[in-house]
Parts: sequence; structure tokens; C-alpha cells
Amino acid sequence: MKANLGIDFSNVRGLALGTSSGKQQLLTLDSSDQFHPVDLTTTGSGNPSAVYDTPRFVLVAVSGVTYKEQTCESLLVRKADSAQFCVPVAPSSSRSNNTAPVQWGSSGDILTLDGRSELHRIDARTDSLQLTTLRFDGAELMSFAMNAADDVMVNLRQDNGSIVRVYPPSGAPLFITARNETCVFPGLAGSRDFYLGLGWSDRTTVEHVEGRADGTYSEPRNVWSSGASVWNDCGIVYRDQSRLLVLAALSLLEVVNPSGTPRVLSVPMKVARGGSLFNWGQDAEGLAFVTRYDLPELEPVPLLTAAPYRFGKVDVSLTGEVSFIATRLSDGVRVLGTLRGGKLTVSELTQSQPDIVTLVRIN
Repeated sequence: MKANLGIDFSNVRGLALGTSSGKQQLLTLDSSDQFHPVDLTTTGSGNPSAVYDTPRFVLVAVSGVTYKEQTCESLLVRKADSAQFCVPVAPSSSRSNNTAPVQWGSSGDILTLDGRSELHRIDARTDSLQLTTLRFDGAELMSFAMNAADDVMVNLRQDNGSIVRVYPPSGAPLFITARNETCVFPGLAGSRDFYLGLGWSDRTTVEHVEGRADGTYSEPRNVWSSGASVWNDCGIVYRDQSRLLVLAALSLLEVVNPSGTPRVLSVPMKVARGGSLFNWGQDAEGLAFVTRYDLPELEPVPLLTAAPYRFGKVDVSLTGEVSFIATRLSDGVRVLGTLRGGKLTVSELTQSQPDIVTLVRIN
């Protein structure tokens, strides 16, 4: 493993994983929209399998990398100086309920990784990483959420019952409730709060758990109820200092907003970035489109319509730039496209370039 990955993140628009000759490699996407391969080790070994972008770090799940006789399941790269650290654990594959596999608090220096049956907390405040594993005595981990104070709320199932606890960075876990819950969510950005979502076939409730300044938590308090279930997963769509949007069946649920009244939103979307929701795909004629919906009104803003491409991988930066890998319908050529300031630029990818299987805009 290299001590420094050698990437200047101030000039990197994104990272990608590309496949060539049966091997995956890490690529950077520079400010000129060009891909460049990056070696994870001095010998060129290592097979990256996933990339996770966080405010201060990039986490790359890998195989075939060792450091001082330790197997590295992940590499943690600090954006400020490209320093690279060996991590002996990696996030599990995404859950069917869309709980984010990598989460962080306000500082961005403490990460929590989903280990499927356990959680791994990485403290990266110094160059000597501290790894703590949270185990749950045989209980099944259903979902988890991390608030601004780096406390982690877990939803556990055991013996046909449920229990919700909060695990602070240090000290004993805190009991919250033994009621059956479907999902747990962090509160607003910068907040210690959490929210609980309960969904059955005939009703849905949302409860607020206030995080107090002394590190304790309130009893869950109901803030919204519905006569039908809206939950189908625990994915967080968008959160800032005044809004929290989560995924719901065939729609979105705005759990918190300035009006104080949760609302169900019927907006098709793939990701949320910088106060807007983005959707893309192929229209009825098989042509590509990209649409933006700006909060709070969520009126559609077409960014790309009836374009002669078939989308592959797509991602959006916090500033709303859209990057995509696509196939041009007229000749089957692979292209890299960027929507920036209402203008589309497209460059062809040569046959010698790797097949892009993952594209992540770096923020």
C-alpha cells in the first residue's frame, strides 16, 4: 500500500472504477473530463470494488492489498493531503432497505461502516486510526443512523421483538424504545436528534427523538401519522439545517420542513444534491433525459431532453454538475458527458479505455 495516493483532490471532479482485461482499477476524473488510472500500491496490485465519498475522506473497498502484514479490506484516503490508511474492515453490500452503508457526523472525522451483523466505527481524527466494533449479542441489525454528535442509533430485532438504542462514541449504550420500528433516521444537519419510522399495511407513524445537550435523549414523540403504509426502505434522500426527506413507497416523505408539517411528495428522482433532486433515464422514445427539481416548490427544470444516448453510470456533484457514461445511439460509441451550467459537453471514450462500472462525483 502506498502511504500517499498522490491525488490532488482540488483538481479531481470524480472517481471511477473501470474494468480492463478482467481487472478493476481506480480512475480519477480530472477538471478536463479525462480519466487517469491510479495505482493503489507501489507494485500496482489491489482490486478496488466500491468507492464511498464523504466530506473529508474517500473510502475504497479493496482486495489484494496488505500493509505491514495486515490485510486491508478498505483504503481510507484523506482529501486534504491524499494520505492513505489501511482499514481491516469494509462496508457490507447495500441493504435491501437502502440504509446508507457508510455514515458520518458533523466533523466528518468519525465514520460508521455497516458490517451487516455489526457496525465498525473509524476514528480518523489523527494519523493513528482507531477502530471500534459494535456487536449486538445475536440481535439482527435492521438499520442504523448517525447524528451530528457522532452518536449511532440502531434498530435491532431479536426474539420476534425490536429494540432501539443509541451508542455514543464512548460510554454505555442508551435505551430508547422497545416498540417495533421500521427505520431510524438522523435529524437535521448539525442536530443531535433522530427520527423513528414505523410502517404497517394500514398505517405509518413518524416519531421524533430529541438529542439533549447533556447527551441524553427524550422519549419518542409522534409528529406524523398516516392511514396507510408509506415505508418500503430506510433511505435518506436529502437533509440540511431545515429539511429531512426520506424514501417512501412510490413517493418521498418530507419528515421535517420549515412549515413543521410533514408532507408526502410524488417526485421521481435518483439523487439529491445541493438543495435539488435529480432524475434521469430514457423517455418513451428511448432517448436520454435529465430533470432537476429545486426545493421547496419542486417544479421540474429540464436539463437534457431527447438526447441520442443510452445512459450507463450517472452521478451529480453538490453544485449540480451531471456526469454520465453513455452509449451514443447513432454509432454505439461510448462517451463521457457533462452537464454544466445548462451546457452539455461530450467526449468519446476510446476502445482501449476501461469499461466504467462505477462513477462517483467527488465533493
